Amino acid sequence: MISIRTTLSALVLLSCTSYADTIHKTDGTSIEDCTIVLETLEEVTYKASGNKKERSVPSDEVLKVEFEKRPAEIDRALEAIREGQLLAAVSDLTLYLEGIKAGKSERRKWASPVAIDLLIQQFKTMGEADEVLIYCAKMIDEQADSRYVPMAYLTRAQTLFEKGEASKAKKVIENFVEVIDSKGLSKRWQLECDLGVILYDPELTGEKRRDKLVIVSSNAGSKYPTVRNRADVAEAQSLLKGSKFADAEVIFQRISTSTNSDVATRAAAFTGLGDCLFQKASGMTEGSDEAKATLKAALMSYLRVTINYKNQTGYVAKSLFYAARCFDLMGGDAADNAQKLYRRVRRNFPGSQWAKESTSFLKKR
Repeated sequence: MISIRTTLSALVLLSCTSYADTIHKTDGTSIEDCTIVLETLEEVTYKASGNKKERSVPSDEVLKVEFEKRPAEIDRALEAIREGQLLAAVSDLTLYLEGIKAGKSERRKWASPVAIDLLIQQFKTMGEADEVLIYCAKMIDEQADSRYVPMAYLTRAQTLFEKGEASKAKKVIENFVEVIDSKGLSKRWQLECDLGVILYDPELTGEKRRDKLVIVSSNAGSKYPTVRNRADVAEAQSLLKGSKFADAEVIFQRISTSTNSDVATRAAAFTGLGDCLFQKASGMTEGSDEAKATLKAALMSYLRVTINYKNQTGYVAKSLFYAARCFDLMGGDAADNAQKLYRRVRRNFPGSQWAKESTSFLKKR
């Protein structure tokens, strides 16, 4: 029988328990069972469980933060995201930010930047480039000291480049360099800018591009693994374009197993690995066991992207299409799965290159 004293002790213990936030670091380690106090450009401040003393970790060493307890609107938004209801998520996040201005939403020092960052991610997923730019600007202008500001600059530059506005993307990188210099920010962010200059230069291609990427990767080294991995993936993508599939596969394989890459880098690595395996299978005897095994490996890599990295829409659309191609080439019952995926690409990514490609493989029902 459980005594009253034991029950009361348990209740007291629960009442004193802090929310179990987790800080995931770029070196692959984590700080668990803590409570986040504040996230700034320089550091993330937290309290360890059962300890009132504040501690901190440099922001450039933080890969991501998982919050155990969030304002209700942000919790609802995250649940909506998990269910694929992106418009509902956007509505809840917008409601939270409007409530903050009106003094109605639950105010936490770290919560507004988190809400804006989530909005940026959702609009990226939805392919709403103009909204991405609006909320990147909102982060930069209204949350200037937040840990999320550097990625807002980089996302803004990437979005402009993808819209065909390379000169504006370059200007954003230049503006970010000024911020880095004026605030004395970590070398990590200068390296990110060096990488951005390479990535958003449409005239820099082939071996010259790869040579510059190798320099950034080398400069980042083990101290800044997220930057190194992003540079390495970009190098592998360049190798892939140059039909150097074996060399590209080695890099993609390594990054796909890395624990200190951001989600976009991992999505790119698994997509690239699928591409390399797909190309390898195409050089094998059609229908052979070896070809089928390689196609299956490519398929698994593509499907991993569609399941684990749903907000990386560019990679998801491509991976869905090539997963369908794998099913097609594997033949037999797999052909029905291919048709389902072609229709899914057309439905979820209308107007995209991959929707157009899917149309040519669809069979009339």
